[in-house]
Amino acid sequence: MVILLLFCGCRAKQVSFCVVKNTDESINDGEHSRYVRLISLETDSKNAAKINEAISEKFTEVYNEYMNRETDISERLVIDYTYSENNGILSVTCIADIPNDEINPLLTASIYLDIESDRLYSSEEYSEILGIDINSVAEKVSESLKNEKKTDVLPTIDGIFHHNGDVIFILQVEVEDSTNPFTLFYNYTKDTFGQASGLAFSGFDALKTDAKELNFYGSTRPSVYPSKVTVAGNTVSFKNTIGNGEPVSWQNFFTCYEAGLYGELDISTVTVEEARFDVFSEEYNLSPQTKQKSVFASSVSAFGNTFTFEAPIELYGNSTTLAYMTNDCFFFSKSGQTVILTESGAVHFDNYAYPETENEQDEIKTQFFIEYDGKLSYIKRPRRYPVAYEDQCEYILRYCRGKDEMCREYGSVEISENGINLVPEKTVTAAEAYDLEGMLEYLYGSYDESTVNGRLFIPCKMSLEELLAYNAKRYK
Repeated sequence: MVILLLFCGCRAKQVSFCVVKNTDESINDGEHSRYVRLISLETDSKNAAKINEAISEKFTEVYNEYMNRETDISERLVIDYTYSENNGILSVTCIADIPNDEINPLLTASIYLDIESDRLYSSEEYSEILGIDINSVAEKVSESLKNEKKTDVLPTIDGIFHHNGDVIFILQVEVEDSTNPFTLFYNYTKDTFGQASGLAFSGFDALKTDAKELNFYGSTRPSVYPSKVTVAGNTVSFKNTIGNGEPVSWQNFFTCYEAGLYGELDISTVTVEEARFDVFSEEYNLSPQTKQKSVFASSVSAFGNTFTFEAPIELYGNSTTLAYMTNDCFFFSKSGQTVILTESGAVHFDNYAYPETENEQDEIKTQFFIEYDGKLSYIKRPRRYPVAYEDQCEYILRYCRGKDEMCREYGSVEISENGINLVPEKTVTAAEAYDLEGMLEYLYGSYDESTVNGRLFIPCKMSLEELLAYNAKRYK
């Protein structure tokens, strides 16, 4: 237990206070994983008990419950805090990211203490003191969420804190047709977002709030677990009809199979509803002491048509396997290729396209997904623009050649006898997706000039316009 006085304030006829750090742990040794900073407020304020109940006792209880769990505690727990004094008001925010099997909202608490009047403000009152209309913030974020086809539900303001000179709002977002709400940060000062759905909170020092794009494409699809998996003889059957079940994830089953948990089972057929894969098993050596068995598909059949793969496809591996059965088609995507079977025949699509250039960063990747309403959709992007943009400042700036470059294209998929037709519905440019200026400022503010220049592959310090022009010339 570490007890450290961090910051004290004491003025005549005003509230005196000290922010005290009670616990400071950063452990990641393979067996235990946690980053925990717990605080309390020593103060003569009449609101001391209420303050510490919110920012100290609640989070200490979370920490104790985590440490006393009988199950594995290698899943990472993060608890962190931030505080600041602005215009005579002490604001303190604590956030916890608690490990769970589901995507859950972050646990947050914020207090705003007027040091002169010894009064606690609500988030609405503190927002008004800052000169910000809290309702307009919720409506602004709600409109952005609607544009991403995410939700029509107005988000809830859960707190306000100051970060690197910016005013940040914490919002809890409910999603239609989902039991998993999530936490979103909105940078009011820069009009940008951060930590969108599915991204873990790793502490305030690592918090990024410079994302102009909400990046919700991946969370518009249902969760990827089969509604039912059965094994009969040498046949493995997945139940998977959109609207009745959920998209199939092969990982859990084949992980168990390859680990030998199904004994001497020799799979010869895999089905997803009426679709059928002809498969075979192969055993190979991972090491002199370890053997592994894997399953490969040679062809797939549905709606009276068959598609034979040019080379057998391993049904388990690093890349995600997606398989969906609808009333009109069977969709299968794996290892950089997509096959769609309908009554009209089989359509094949290469997920990776290489333009006429030697630069691998120009590679165009297309990823498919199913939305909650069963609609087949896609996202297309150049390789140089990652979907998970957190902590990717160097990579993005190293290859970006212009603010108006296509960063992502979203759309729907139409299937015909002539193949797959991608129908664009939204295009996002690099400037719309990223705070490019802020990224460059962050790098030069965090590292010495020569280090940044080396990481960006440039000869000297450049402005954003100079950097983009330099990239455009060298990657032409």
